[in-house]
Amino acid sequence: MGSQLEGGNTCIKYLVFIFNFLFFLVGCGLLGIGIYSKVGDNDYIDVAEDLSSISEYITLGNILIAVGVIILIVAFFGCCGAIMENQTMLTIFFSLLLLIFILELAGGIYGFVNRDEIENQLEKDFNDAIQKKYFDSGDNSFVKKTIDKFQTDFKCCGFNGFEDWQQSTYYANKSTIPKSCCKDQSDQSPCPASRDPKDFNQKGCFVEVMDFFKENAYAAAACGIAFAVLQVLGLVFSMCLICALKRTGTVA
Repeated sequence: MGSQLEGGNTCIKYLVFIFNFLFFLVGCGLLGIGIYSKVGDNDYIDVAEDLSSISEYITLGNILIAVGVIILIVAFFGCCGAIMENQTMLTIFFSLLLLIFILELAGGIYGFVNRDEIENQLEKDFNDAIQKKYFDSGDNSFVKKTIDKFQTDFKCCGFNGFEDWQQSTYYANKSTIPKSCCKDQSDQSPCPASRDPKDFNQKGCFVEVMDFFKENAYAAAACGIAFAVLQVLGLVFSMCLICALKRTGTVA
């Protein structure tokens, strides 16, 4: 079937197609990142999932995979609907994209309103990792490796300071503080058996880690705003295209 559109409406048609092709690439990227986070070696993602008190199925990797698949499905309807000038597929695309936009908006509002509650839960989970999970989960656990990585990379120790380790199950069993807390981590160093506070990193890790994630959250928020703007444009262009097809009498 030949094109029923002319002039500016043809431009809108190809704008919708280009938008959905970019949308499709975003979906592929999110799906790939989600799969990598599940099978790859990423300590920060692993510990975020292991520390979380949320359901084992609600993890970053699973969310990225689900969002990636949904975007691929939505982009499929958008691309095919635009290039085939199919009102039904474009209407499905518009409805799904609008639903995604509403869910994103609701999620953003929920996160903003409950930000203190979320941070308190993260605080509880992080403290529990130091007090119990670091020792209880075993020497090769993701929790242990990542807490060590935090303490080494951020030059910090414990939740608020090295004293936190003295109330932990690790200290109760080892009578010492993790080596990753030491300023000097060489094999010749008396730390972590030392009792001298000067041998340990002084600042706590929770504030350092939260600052790190907040800095990255700003970049993520900027990307989210840009993505939302693209979604609004996609909604506007697709609705214009649907209206144009209705005016031409195309019912496919």
